[in-house]
Amino acid sequence: MNEILFSDGFQDLFELNTDIFDTNLINLSIVLFVVIRFLGEFLSNTLEMRRKLIIDNLQNSNKKILLVKDELNKANLKLENTKQELTNVYDSRLVSFQKRKTLFLDQVESYLIQINSLKDDVINGQTKKVLANIYNKIVASTFDKLYTNITFTFQNSPTFPKRREQITSRYVERMLESMSTEK
Repeated sequence: MNEILFSDGFQDLFELNTDIFDTNLINLSIVLFVVIRFLGEFLSNTLEMRRKLIIDNLQNSNKKILLVKDELNKANLKLENTKQELTNVYDSRLVSFQKRKTLFLDQVESYLIQINSLKDDVINGQTKKVLANIYNKIVASTFDKLYTNITFTFQNSPTFPKRREQITSRYVERMLESMSTEK
């Protein structure tokens, strides 16, 4: 190996540089090469890690987006089901209220018929009562006039009190019979 280093051909190829500027330039280029090589490797590793981190974040974001979309679809489905249930409840309540309304209107109509019937019965009863009172007053006043006339005529008759009792009792019997047949 020494032969190679010290042979004339090798020495022609390899020379010692005695110029400081050239040496510094060579050293600087070597340092820059080493720095760039290691920094480039570090930067490329860092960029690769950053790229992987960004890809992982994007994949996680996509997974989250899919989960959110799935939850959104579930929520929309629940919303549609709830809307359908609300519609069904509203329709059933509406039908129930309409049935109640019809029932109440039928009851009110029945009550009105009963009230009208009761009103007619009361009016008829009051009319009969008034007519009976008028009839009784007319008969009583007629009997009073008749009694006054008969009394005047038969004052001296010994059978008058008995006869008066018979006439009054017959009249009361006829009146009771006519009232019982009217009812």
